[in-house]
Amino acid sequence: GGVFLSGGIDSGLVAAAAAKQRTGLACFTVGFGGEAEDETPLAAATARRLGVRMERLDVDLRRGMSELPAVMGHFDEPCFDTSALPTALICAEARKHLVVVLTGDAGDEVFGGYPAHVRAWRWRHLDAVPAALRRSAGALLAGVARPDTILRRFGRRLAEPVGRFGIGATLYAFEDWPRDVLVPALRMDADELVRRYGERLPEWRGASPIDQSQRTDLRSYMLDDILVKVDRMSMRHSLELRSPFLDYRMVELGLRVPSRLRAKDGRNKHLLRRLAARHLPEEVCVAPKRGFGIPLRSWLRDPKLASSLRALLAEGTPGFPDPFLPGGANRLWEAAAANPALHTALVTMLCYRWWCAARSAGP
Repeated sequence: GGVFLSGGIDSGLVAAAAAKQRTGLACFTVGFGGEAEDETPLAAATARRLGVRMERLDVDLRRGMSELPAVMGHFDEPCFDTSALPTALICAEARKHLVVVLTGDAGDEVFGGYPAHVRAWRWRHLDAVPAALRRSAGALLAGVARPDTILRRFGRRLAEPVGRFGIGATLYAFEDWPRDVLVPALRMDADELVRRYGERLPEWRGASPIDQSQRTDLRSYMLDDILVKVDRMSMRHSLELRSPFLDYRMVELGLRVPSRLRAKDGRNKHLLRRLAARHLPEEVCVAPKRGFGIPLRSWLRDPKLASSLRALLAEGTPGFPDPFLPGGANRLWEAAAANPALHTALVTMLCYRWWCAARSAGP
């Protein structure tokens, strides 16, 4: 048996439980040569603590960029999650040794691990403030804030239930993008989208803000992104992946845990952190959350790569709808260079271009 081991507590706890069930457990991790996304030092600390074997796969710029376009093309519709690359590579490596591997997927969704969950818990008391008062305060904030800023969006949403505050970005990926980049067909009112979404979910009624946020991630991000990604990448290499956190009894337990045990004192996954303290190294238990992404921002410092990707972004997608207004690709590139928060937007469009190119090339 084996486990995909990152530097986090979710996969660490899965590995700890598996190590108690059998000897000779193999753990697999991906490294990025010391980049900020490289979790191998923490994964190695967990492996030493548990006494398990760790197989490390290192991915550098050259290998990553040679594989990424083909990986994106393996999906039957555009995928904007670049963690598909390390997922595909680690699945290929694990399949040399095993047929079934456990993962730590869904620990965040089930036990409150994302920043939006913590924010929902912190702001929960706002729901006790009369909506009329919140609406007035929100109008004041929105009136003094600059357009297309977080403060202005917060002001517009202040009258909404707290659980909906961070959901717009989950349901609508283009919420924070510059207005002069995308074609009108891709422009939506994220607030209206969130309202309609909430009206169709009976389990939202009477739920706490953190419950609303977690249930949205389980229904959308988990189903439409994470599970699609791991299924396509693992099946590409005939490898079966299983996540213990997605056992229905585990999901029911996680959603029954009181809110204060999910985001106590502003820390995510309080209950899992308490459990991890018994089994995992201290540095793993206290480490901030990281995503399972690739260091594309760092790789883009390579002038040759940056030049080729900028050209790819601007050249269009013959035979496929182009999401950009005229000149929008260049405007997005310039905006992302000035504002790191737009880096995700840049990556999203690159993934779309890679997918279109792969589809144009055929099977």
